[in-house]
Amino acid sequence: MLLDTIADDCQINGLSSNTDVTNIDGRGLKLMVRGQVTMAVKLKPAANASK
Repeated sequence: MLLDTIADDCQINGLSSNTDVTNIDGRGLKLMVRGQVTMAVKLKPAANASK
């Protein structure tokens, strides 16, 4: 979607994830997954840019 609207180029620079499994009060297992993505975006020139 970025490339269709505001970006000339977009790339993923970093990706990480963490998982945890817990059993709170014996009610069953709970799986938690957390992730982070770092991206670099090269924006298109502004349509009204003065020269």
